[in-house]
Amino acid sequence: MYTKSIIIFGIAIPGGGLLIALLVLVSSVNNLEKKSQTKAEAYQSYQMTVSGRRLAQEKLAARSGKMDYWSQSMRQGFVQVMNERLTTSMEKFDPIQLRLVEIGRGGQAGLAKGTEADASSIMLTFEGGFGPMQSLMAELESRIPQLVLDSINISVGKPTGRGDEKGLTFIVIYSAWSKE
Repeated sequence: MYTKSIIIFGIAIPGGGLLIALLVLVSSVNNLEKKSQTKAEAYQSYQMTVSGRRLAQEKLAARSGKMDYWSQSMRQGFVQVMNERLTTSMEKFDPIQLRLVEIGRGGQAGLAKGTEADASSIMLTFEGGFGPMQSLMAELESRIPQLVLDSINISVGKPTGRGDEKGLTFIVIYSAWSKE
């Protein structure tokens, strides 16, 4: 007579409750594992981002000297910068190898002519060899950020004083952009 009640209330209901509790526990553990895995992936992604940012900052810090140099060159007046760099660069060459003959205004030509940006033009005339001139131009163009070659005219010049050799005459016109 009480066997049915004992089976229902003593075994079935507690067993069902225990089964429900076990299912909730398994579901909670699975949910926690998924959250833990998602958070671990997010943390790894964050660590990669931090290390990438740190690497980028180190690269920028290494370049800051160059960037400061270029910014300073852009802020200074073009004539002052050109005069300093040209004087420094010309000291490397013997006057027989390369000498500056003339400096003048180049007029509005080349790239400066087709733009509305503020630009000035300078014409430089040199006498000497091709190699030294090539080195000088490369140095000037790398040390003066706003300098752009408009034109170059190369012709055989007068004797260089080295026997029967004739030197080359270079007429170089540069445009220089001003920082706005």
